[in-house]
Amino acid sequence: MERYAREANDRPLTNVHHLEQRPPHLFKKERDEIMFSEEDAKWAHHPHADALVVRMKIWSTNVYRVLVDNGNVVNILTYDTYKRLGLLDRELVSSGNQFYGFTGASVGIKGTFHLPVSLGDNLHVATQIVTFTVVDEPCVYNAIIGRPILK
Repeated sequence: MERYAREANDRPLTNVHHLEQRPPHLFKKERDEIMFSEEDAKWAHHPHADALVVRMKIWSTNVYRVLVDNGNVVNILTYDTYKRLGLLDRELVSSGNQFYGFTGASVGIKGTFHLPVSLGDNLHVATQIVTFTVVDEPCVYNAIIGRPILK
């Protein structure tokens, strides 16, 4: 922890290479480019293994601390965030699914709900309806988006 705090106070490193180079081969369904510039990387500590945490607009509200997890098979919204969006419990659709955490303990699922989600900046915004599984468990993230939204 001390090492990380010391690095955070040092000047940011900007020696990330080839951020804007395109791969020679595009994937079949690739439409738009997602690029990171040197400006985007100036606050990153290198080398890093930090999680990708973003802000996205859910139900016309900016939601911060959204974890992008490409290994996750569902999109998760915490119950606390669901309530802060002003949504009602009766709007949740009951789900017969069960989740288990890292410890093997069952995770409390409140239900599922379809919400409009917008990602991007003012010039390039993608909006789609996303199915979220609402869980009533404490979490450091407000939402976790997985493969369903990333496809």
